[in-house]
Amino acid sequence: MKKFVFFLILAMMATTSHALSFNWSSAAKAAFDGTTIGDGSVTGYLVYLGNTSTATYDIEGVTVKGTAVQNVASLTSGRGKGNVTGTYENSIGGAIGSDKFGNGSVFGMYATYTDSNGKQWVTIASNTYTVSGAADDGSVIDDASFSINWTSKTTLSGGQSATAGGGWTAVPEPSTAALALAGLALLLKRRNA
Repeated sequence: MKKFVFFLILAMMATTSHALSFNWSSAAKAAFDGTTIGDGSVTGYLVYLGNTSTATYDIEGVTVKGTAVQNVASLTSGRGKGNVTGTYENSIGGAIGSDKFGNGSVFGMYATYTDSNGKQWVTIASNTYTVSGAADDGSVIDDASFSINWTSKTTLSGGQSATAGGGWTAVPEPSTAALALAGLALLLKRRNA
């Protein structure tokens, strides 16, 4: 009898513990140079930006940063679908870094792509998504739709950063930074001579 009661309680707990989840996606099909990308070569990342209604993207170079930013989900677009989509799940009060997940949690999205020449590109959504309407772990909350500029392309000059909604930005190659540092070292050496 004790075993039966234990398994009954366990079964009840299993059916009543739900995760809070929301679907997230790009609002439009992924494209590069005017061509829709549907071959699995673009990857979208949902990022946690903070736990305040004023949380925004903090971007350094081509990297989305912030106090508690972390990749919480990613998904490559499916063949022929074109929209980058995923589902995020967590329990209310579940941890995201040092914050607790729930109403007021702010998320953003960015996507990466490697072109036919092997050059990497990144684009950052112009909007963010704030969780609201979560009353318990069984709450249904709205899906997150992110506006991504799939058409524009830019290359950064020294000291510039990508912008949210600014379109595809070329990721500088590490060798470029190494050459700049080597040039600076030579300049300092020449100055001392």
